Amino acid sequence: MTTIRLSLTFSVSGVDDLDAHTDAVLSALIDLETANPLLADSDLEAVLSKSLVTVAILSTAETVDMAEQNALAAIRTAIHTAGGATPEWDSVAQMATTTAEYSFKAKALVAA
Repeated sequence: MTTIRLSLTFSVSGVDDLDAHTDAVLSALIDLETANPLLADSDLEAVLSKSLVTVAILSTAETVDMAEQNALAAIRTAIHTAGGATPEWDSVAQMATTTAEYSFKAKALVAA
């Protein structure tokens, strides 16, 4: 199994109360973690004055690609659950930052 940390930074528009919206997104991510033991350590940071939001989550799967897809799906689901939209998601997802640490002792990728 491989664990990665994936983060995405968004410029958010069209939200009247960004603070409340980010709280709802984080709450949805935590609910997804509760339902799926392969997701963990959700985090959300926001610069409200600039409408910038960074969402991050740990994801575990058989491969790095599968872990990345699971993390992307969780973030997108949380945004939708909170009432947001994800137009042009494919291009946004390509800008995701994925980190993982390689353990030479275990000869495997481990959580970053």
